[in-house]
Amino acid sequence: PESVGLTLAEILFSETGGFTVQVPVNKAEKFEQIMQTNGAKVHKLGTTKLNSTSLKINNLEFNIPELKDLHENGLRNKLK
Repeated sequence: PESVGLTLAEILFSETGGFTVQVPVNKAEKFEQIMQTNGAKVHKLGTTKLNSTSLKINNLEFNIPELKDLHENGLRNKLK
């Protein structure tokens, strides 16, 4: 990520718009080609493993079910 002028934190937490997607390894190259053809920048953040519940990005490890819950219920939980 730093090679494109952004820190990992800026890519992960920037509010400039964007999406985080999970793409199967065997389709990653085609996905990147489609994104580039349409003018979208792609940054590989990390990898997941089959049946894994964690995402590793550099030296950070995230619990996917916990992240999903925070994403789907974070505001609701704060308003309780």
